[in-house]
Amino acid sequence: MITKRSFVLGSLTLAATTALVPISSALAQSARRFRLRRRFRPRVVRIRGYSPGTIIVDPRRHYLYLAISRGRAIRYGVGV
Repeated sequence: MITKRSFVLGSLTLAATTALVPISSALAQSARRFRLRRRFRPRVVRIRGYSPGTIIVDPRRHYLYLAISRGRAIRYGVGV
């Protein structure tokens, strides 16, 4: 037996799925055109004073560092 609650929830799920299809395809198209600037791509850099496994965030320069060994870290560009 169908209850009012299951009917409403089913209708909302169908409406949400139908509404998201055009948005997701538009996002996929814009993601294909997006180019990350070279300076924000991940790279290994030298860093001092942090033990491996430490995460450092530099909001002024928009970088996140993950210390991977003594004196080395992976630098990621981030939006802060």
